[in-house]
Amino acid sequence: MTSAIITGIKQDNHCYILYDEAAINMPGAQLFNPGWLKHHGDVTQIGRGRGSAWFVNYNHHQWVLRHYRRGGFVSRFINDTYWCPTLNSSRSWHEWNLLKELYNSGLPVPKPVAACINRAFGFYQADIIIEKIPDTQTLAEILEQRQLPHDQWKKIASTIKQFHDHGVYHADLNANNILLDKNNEIFIIDFDRGQIKKHGSWKETNLARLKRSLVKLRNCKTLFLYQDEDWEALQNAYYKK
Repeated sequence: MTSAIITGIKQDNHCYILYDEAAINMPGAQLFNPGWLKHHGDVTQIGRGRGSAWFVNYNHHQWVLRHYRRGGFVSRFINDTYWCPTLNSSRSWHEWNLLKELYNSGLPVPKPVAACINRAFGFYQADIIIEKIPDTQTLAEILEQRQLPHDQWKKIASTIKQFHDHGVYHADLNANNILLDKNNEIFIIDFDRGQIKKHGSWKETNLARLKRSLVKLRNCKTLFLYQDEDWEALQNAYYKK
């Protein structure tokens, strides 16, 4: 953790912005516009999950900008619009506040920079900016290149358990939301719809979701170096068998 997060709030027309005053000075709606950013910095679109996301190099900052999009059946009819009775219950503000809490608790998550909702008549579209964690790859990307030793699977288990011990529920724990850096340090990203919960069976549900994602990737990719023994190593470390 490099610096404390100082919460600021700003309105720019219909854009309501929640941001870290220590990281950015008076942000405007344009910071969430990839077209504007392309004229003022270096922007690269990336494709992780169903949402649109961009790597942004702007004014000596390295960020990830993500636009919230719907998934599942409803996305055929409504792409990126949500209903929101309050600002804090919006997807981006909720995730920003959760990331702030996790980051300030010392958990290995990206630092939140700013969150925006464009709101009108109770409906909104949402974006979030987080700091880019340097020199990282997703667990999925790594397993397309090489096997992970069991010590690393155990470290992944320990990291997940660290979040669970804090009561952190991740709504989509999968192989694309676990990052490893060049020093094999582990981070967890994408806390959209995440929550702080009382301890319960949701922990096993989180683990089962991760296992399903690994099996699915192994079944659909030509090369994916994940074996059942890897999961046994992770599971045994999680439960300290």
